Amino acid sequence: MQKLSELHKNVLGYCQDDYTGLWLVVWVITRDLVRQQPGGRELLDMVASKAWDAELGAQLEERELAIDQKLVREKVLQILRDLLEAGLIEAGCPTEDGKWESWSLSPADTMNRIQAEWEALGHEPGLGDVAWFISTMEGDRVLSQGTERNVASEN
Repeated sequence: MQKLSELHKNVLGYCQDDYTGLWLVVWVITRDLVRQQPGGRELLDMVASKAWDAELGAQLEERELAIDQKLVREKVLQILRDLLEAGLIEAGCPTEDGKWESWSLSPADTMNRIQAEWEALGHEPGLGDVAWFISTMEGDRVLSQGTERNVASEN
């Protein structure tokens, strides 16, 4: 990964702010795909600026349901792979007492586990399903300074 896209930065920002579930990454990617559709940006701007109502909710849900879930999954996995390989996030889960328990796996093994568990779910991930992510110290540095290591040149 040469440079972080705005989508990478968006996901990384969530991971810096709090434990971020796979379900939230799916939501972020889905909203990004809605935004790319004709009229999608305007719809999301209306949702953000107005009090939520049933009509807007129905319009947004219709757009989200029209998104190819295979494409969503591919984009989610690519964004996570990029961030894991760059050492900007790590996967794990929060413990009952609120502490972080890292999976302590390589990026490749982490991605294999995510893909296997997501496939076994048989549906899109919900709250608590499959994995959680946090920003690493390097991820925090990248967000605060706005510069990334050139991971491709280090390999």
